[in-house]
Amino acid sequence: MTKLFIKAQKPSVEKVITAKGVKDNVTVGIKVYSNSEIDTIRKNFQSMLENIKVSRLLREVELVKEDNDLSISETESKLEELYSLIDVYQEEQKDKLHAFYREHVLYLKNASLAYEDDLGKRVDVLVTDTKEAKDNESLWEKPEKCLPVLLDIFFDSPYYRDSFITVITETILNYSDKEAERKN
Repeated sequence: MTKLFIKAQKPSVEKVITAKGVKDNVTVGIKVYSNSEIDTIRKNFQSMLENIKVSRLLREVELVKEDNDLSISETESKLEELYSLIDVYQEEQKDKLHAFYREHVLYLKNASLAYEDDLGKRVDVLVTDTKEAKDNESLWEKPEKCLPVLLDIFFDSPYYRDSFITVITETILNYSDKEAERKN
């Protein structure tokens, strides 16, 4: 059966992301989903947030700390192993969440960047729209690589990361912390 949709409906919504302490902002194009699609996406997102493995490992850490039958070196060795596993699982969870956010971003507009050229001179770059990006061998190999490169930069930025995650999550899941606060 053919999927029917409202003609005036856009497949994306644009949100302006502003970061604290930074005068420039960037516009992000985020996919829009119907209410029937959102339920599946919400469940997928919630499953990524659940971290049963880490919870169990943290309980095991407490048990090891309380076990007086272990020597100090045995305790340290077991704790080191457990903390290492916790780090691995947390990194996996972070990677899944970042992949989730990237999956729903269609484009970026007005991304103001800079880089140092071979002579150490600062060069400003404005990416007006990642959908219309040009080849730039030193920054991204192909136009389609522009968006992933920029998302990596913004997700790595302490100024922009939280703003991006909040805006993307609220838009995709059609949820806002402000709405939840009003309901309570």
